[in-house]
Amino acid sequence: REKEKLLVGNNSSELIRDQSKIKRQKVEDSDASFRNFYKEVDLLEWRNGCKCFEDDDNTNTNTIIRLPLVDLRNLAEYNRRHLLTEVKASSSTDTDTIQQVVHLELSSLQSGERTCELPPRNVHFALLMPVGARARQDVEKLFFATESAATKQSRKPWLVKQVIIDSDDIWKQAKELGLLQEVQEEQDNKTADDLSSTHKVLPLSRLWKPDRMVEMILLPLLKKNIIEASMNCSENPNGSDEFVVWDLGCGSGRDVCFLAEELKYRFQDFTADDEGATTSSARMPKLKVIGIDNHKGSPRRCIPLWKNRMVSDFTESKLQDLKKLALLDNEVKEQKGLMCLYAIRFLNRRLLEYIAKDAKLPKGCIFATSHFCKDESGEWNWDHPKEKSVLQRKELGNLFSSGERWKVLHDELCKDGDGDHGRPLIHFIVEVI
Repeated sequence: REKEKLLVGNNSSELIRDQSKIKRQKVEDSDASFRNFYKEVDLLEWRNGCKCFEDDDNTNTNTIIRLPLVDLRNLAEYNRRHLLTEVKASSSTDTDTIQQVVHLELSSLQSGERTCELPPRNVHFALLMPVGARARQDVEKLFFATESAATKQSRKPWLVKQVIIDSDDIWKQAKELGLLQEVQEEQDNKTADDLSSTHKVLPLSRLWKPDRMVEMILLPLLKKNIIEASMNCSENPNGSDEFVVWDLGCGSGRDVCFLAEELKYRFQDFTADDEGATTSSARMPKLKVIGIDNHKGSPRRCIPLWKNRMVSDFTESKLQDLKKLALLDNEVKEQKGLMCLYAIRFLNRRLLEYIAKDAKLPKGCIFATSHFCKDESGEWNWDHPKEKSVLQRKELGNLFSSGERWKVLHDELCKDGDGDHGRPLIHFIVEVI
């Protein structure tokens, strides 16, 4: 029996060793396969750009792209020294970004707090990664996994093409290239809230994009309306000195964040006219962009985003069921300074009818929407969204022109505003007259 026990014990030990060996081999094989996704580079090679291939995002194989960079180091390390976003002057007042650098701490991405600030999954980018095997495993698990850890559903990995490992040599290179920003020691552990009072250069660099209609059409219109009211020292039509914008169905709050950043940047000192002249009679307008959504997870995503982007003082999150029109009607009546409501890829036809016909909105108030829409042929050849959740080409125009209450400012079918999917979107804006 003793010999049998010894034999079984030896076999068990061998089995455990074999299992450990197989497990280590699987990890090594996994790490090796992950490294096929990216190339480790130094700062100079990153700055010179890399080739991106057609099967990733329809980019010509001969095109050299200078990749944006996500700095994954912790806040103290970033505040001590970091890379500058490289820009060049495009005019006397504007600049063009050559190569963006954005700080997103690895732990905040692992928790999901700041994943909405990553680029779309069809955009190539680079990483500045903390040194160490554990950091490498965490990064590879986060960026290159083809299955969601939470839902187990398949997903497309991010297109990380280059990785820079944090080292003293990298920072020597950064200094030689004029890309190094060193910060005083007393700022090492300051958070976004601590720095917001002194950080006046907004908006911050971003790798994500807002809705195209919000960026290209709605934002300039809001700036124009706020400038006109501020320069005339007038109030909103409903008697308030505050300018309030509502995002109906705000989701993760990126469009809210974009508008708050851009409006804060535009109006942080004095109101200026379109030529850049300032006047002592102008006043800093009171701005507020409010995100409204029924999903309980929306505030948990919105509020950290707005805090990290330094616009907490210009934003607000509200949990509101937009199907309950009586409650919404009370909100509309009580809201002072409401100058704009907009909805992005959010369709509720009863809500649209309420806004068009019944909502007690002040003169000059804007309603804007960007949503999936059929073209003049009336056909819809995509699986998502379902056809019943897609607008007809003339549906909004007919709804908002049925009376004499609204003036149509913009009505355009955009066939290239949906990124790489190609689904047509309507950009529609009206104003109360």
